[in-house]
Amino acid sequence: MGTVPRPGSSFIRSRGNRDAALGYHPIGEWIDTAYLARLARRLGHDYRLPVEEVEDLLQDIRLALCQTGLDRKVNSTWIYNTALHKAVDRIRSETKHSRVPRPKTPSSVAYDELLHLLRARLSLLPPRLQVFCDLRYRLGLSSQEVSDRLGVSRASVRWLERKALRLLREGRSPTRDTAQ
Repeated sequence: MGTVPRPGSSFIRSRGNRDAALGYHPIGEWIDTAYLARLARRLGHDYRLPVEEVEDLLQDIRLALCQTGLDRKVNSTWIYNTALHKAVDRIRSETKHSRVPRPKTPSSVAYDELLHLLRARLSLLPPRLQVFCDLRYRLGLSSQEVSDRLGVSRASVRWLERKALRLLREGRSPTRDTAQ
């Protein structure tokens, strides 16, 4: 993130304080800063949240900070990690609520068994391929969205997809030289 943001002018007055010099300030001083709003917008953009949900994300971040205690001293890294967790929580809850419950029929029992076998095979994949399969197939992201989230090219996404499908078909754990 580069330089440590200074949430307000009140921080400049506390130069003699070692905590302030290291970027540690009470949570109460971070709550209404422009840094939180920028951070929420950035995470909303990075995780492709709808524009109307960015304000909700900002409020979630502020609530999490308040629940921690307004007198606790934290730095910008702690604030960023808290905001990141709230953004991921929002995506997960959105994914959970979008699922349609299916009735338990004999065919759904077979489906559940197949799903269990697929999860077992997925657990054999290297962590990077497991993350790819989660993004591509469980969350249903496009290859462009997967490439944006993983920070790789679309060609690399196609390569990851072919490799994951090949290993899933073979049903074996990859050897050390093919694991990524």
